[in-house]
Amino acid sequence: MLKVPVGMPLLSVERIAYTYQGAPMELRRGLYRTDTHHYRNSLS
Repeated sequence: MLKVPVGMPLLSVERIAYTYQGAPMELRRGLYRTDTHHYRNSLS
């Protein structure tokens, strides 16, 4: 799906979404190509 050669480094990102009451409700895992994408995360 990513169309990359075997062994190419990828960025792995895991995120957890929480309900308003603070209970975890969703886990997302993603792999991103680092040659064509940039990932930025701001915590507030």
